[in-house]
Amino acid sequence: MREINSSNSKSNPKQFLSSIAVMATSAVIFLFFASTTTLPPTASIQQAYREALKTENQINKLILLSKPHVSNPLAKAYLATGYALEARASWSPATKMSKAQEAYSLLNQAVKAEPNNEEIRFLRLSFSHGTPDFLNMKSYMADDKKIFLQGEIKKHPISDIMWSFINHSNLFSAAEKATIK
Repeated sequence: MREINSSNSKSNPKQFLSSIAVMATSAVIFLFFASTTTLPPTASIQQAYREALKTENQINKLILLSKPHVSNPLAKAYLATGYALEARASWSPATKMSKAQEAYSLLNQAVKAEPNNEEIRFLRLSFSHGTPDFLNMKSYMADDKKIFLQGEIKKHPISDIMWSFINHSNLFSAAEKATIK
């Protein structure tokens, strides 16, 4: 990068402005690459979710992959799902309750940050559907279902999991199932 010489800038304003432009461009490029390197490894997180659904010993992997990226709403939703799976796997009622409450809180935060994200809405919908009524964690199910049904399921990397949920849950009518893309 060029060094700006203030004594030289008085005699050559074009050179001074050119130096400022180079520095500004360099800063923009740096910020672009710095911001893209902090994106969550979404494909890895989704794969960990897939594995955690199959076997309990993979739940921690999902949590460890999601946790560093909790500022990203989708990663936050997957972290919440990891906690929900921990709740489901636990034998302790106190652990089940605390993990479920933590999961619900994080899922609500993720939805608030990205209200039209079908994947986040699916994660909250499937979580809520699996909770007992007495926990009062089903209040958003109708809204989540509506947003989820408006999207295109086939475009999601976890579409097979979504389809399985649709086909095996009692939340969707035959007419709704027929209209899902």
